[in-house]
Amino acid sequence: MQNVDNEDIGVQNKVLPKKLLRRRVNFQNSLFGVISSSNASRDTGPLLPRGAATGALNTNSLIRVTISCPEKENTAAKLVLLPRSMKEFLDLGAKKFDFRPTKVLTIEGAEVDEVELIRDGDHLVLVSDDWVPDAAENKL
Repeated sequence: MQNVDNEDIGVQNKVLPKKLLRRRVNFQNSLFGVISSSNASRDTGPLLPRGAATGALNTNSLIRVTISCPEKENTAAKLVLLPRSMKEFLDLGAKKFDFRPTKVLTIEGAEVDEVELIRDGDHLVLVSDDWVPDAAENKL
């Protein structure tokens, strides 16, 4: 009988940590556990990153945009990283399409004046001043 009791104690010692571990895993997968773990990795220091107070925080972020050029036929759209200035963006378009764009438009046709207005995943169209939207509407 003592042998059985010792075996039971050994089994309990092996099973008990698994039960505790399982409870912890369930806690981490619960809504509270997910929220707690996401808040644990945040930096709560008193200093904000440079530009955070003014809203100009996208200087180091990687924003990817799709660019196309309806004036250059038979060219595929390209996925590129957004440069820091509009001049750099137009220069990038000149390199990609062998064409000197002067304006950046959204796919809906709105003109973009500042790089800070562009979001990750936007589809932008590079055009020149001579481009006529009515003739190229089907190419957008």
